Amino acid sequence: LIMVVLCVIAGVLIANFNNNDRVIRMYNNLSNADRFTFSMEEVNSDIKYKMKISQRGKDVDIDMDSDGDRTSTLILNDHAYYISHSEKQYYDYNGENIDGDIILSGLKEAVGKEYISGKEYIEGKEYYYEEYSNITSFLILLDDYDEEVVKTRFYFDGDDIVYIKNIAKINGKIDDEILKTNLKYEANDSLFEIPEDYSEMEF
Repeated sequence: LIMVVLCVIAGVLIANFNNNDRVIRMYNNLSNADRFTFSMEEVNSDIKYKMKISQRGKDVDIDMDSDGDRTSTLILNDHAYYISHSEKQYYDYNGENIDGDIILSGLKEAVGKEYISGKEYIEGKEYYYEEYSNITSFLILLDDYDEEVVKTRFYFDGDDIVYIKNIAKINGKIDDEILKTNLKYEANDSLFEIPEDYSEMEF
């Protein structure tokens, strides 16, 4: 009987362990991945904003679309290019040092930090979340915020991240933004090339 009770307790502890630290597990998986694509899309703002970060080894493509105006920052072998897709032009940063490791450096802020967990409904479905304080890397449209009152919630469906909510204090009031997210461990090679019909910007 004692052995049965111990096995049940161990099973509960293992189940709870497996359900926790999902942000850290995601960070570890991404750190070991050869390539991935992480996308975020604003869902509760009048501004239609999308960001997609694709990484292949050290090569990074940061694709942004704000109300239909699409631009990219492409980093190849530590060499950076700014691309305007509407103009079909690109600008060579000429070797300037630009950090494109947005996702990993943002998630690394959570390593070693305490968090609170809970459940919340978003768009009619309940999700498990882990909430961290003072992580600012995932703020998109919130600005002029009080740095001491910033919280970021990472929502999961199983082990898959599905939403990020940023909560901040702005001008004495609490505001938030919700980002619909998607993570895939793949990245199309075509993203790491400047289209042949694009011309270099002249200044």
